[in-house]
Amino acid sequence: MEITSDLVFAVIGWIGAVLIVVGYALVATRRVSSHSVAFHVITLLGSLGLTMYALAIAAWPNVALNGFMLIVAAVGVVMAWRVVKGLRARNEFAVREGPPAEAGGPS
Repeated sequence: MEITSDLVFAVIGWIGAVLIVVGYALVATRRVSSHSVAFHVITLLGSLGLTMYALAIAAWPNVALNGFMLIVAAVGVVMAWRVVKGLRARNEFAVREGPPAEAGGPS
């Protein structure tokens, strides 16, 4: 069997479709949050695969849809990563500072 660019793009498209479905299933079954970095990365990779396939076959409505999903997922990754980074920074600060002193107790 000869490996052609059509076959490569079809495989990329199918992988993208599977990733989109897996991401949705993970959120629907509450295995991951829709606000998580993992969900947005899965969606980003799936949208990238579907966009590449749609470009290869010149399916312009699909290019537009999946390109838009790609942008939204990229923004979601950045926003979710900022939240994770902020939580880590707060946690590290709390560990360095120690537990808060009790109100009215000795300092």
